[in-house]
Amino acid sequence: NEIKQREVKPIAIKESQQRWYLVAWDKKDEKIKTFGLDRISNLTITDTKFKPISYNVEKEFKHAFGVETYEIPVKIVLEFSWQQGNYVKSFPLHESQRVLEGDEDTVLIEIYIHPTNDIKMELLKYGSNVKVVSPISLQNEIKNRISEMTKLYQ
Repeated sequence: NEIKQREVKPIAIKESQQRWYLVAWDKKDEKIKTFGLDRISNLTITDTKFKPISYNVEKEFKHAFGVETYEIPVKIVLEFSWQQGNYVKSFPLHESQRVLEGDEDTVLIEIYIHPTNDIKMELLKYGSNVKVVSPISLQNEIKNRISEMTKLYQ
């Protein structure tokens, strides 16, 4: 709820899950960040000139699920129920997705992405129809979130 004023140098506009984001260099801590356009108010466009910032948006977001890239990309192996796995095969989670194997019960899928909050929330959406096989650190994070959710209903 705290309003913060920022001075930024715009680089690009990026869409994720039907929301739009400004990719910009933030003067405050001299880092490139993403800002949700729906959370920007009292916008002032100045006459200040600056050199274009050398930043390859496609390269920097290649392994992103959404707009977060603050974790190192990793290989994630997911085991889906047969039905959900077939859905995910026809509507991939990410462009890096590969089907490793499948049988009459499950489908094993691999993706290579930044393991950020965006993908964790997406995996939780599938409920009991997906299991994180690896990495173990992501598996433990999902287990912890499920445990915290379960406490809400006790």
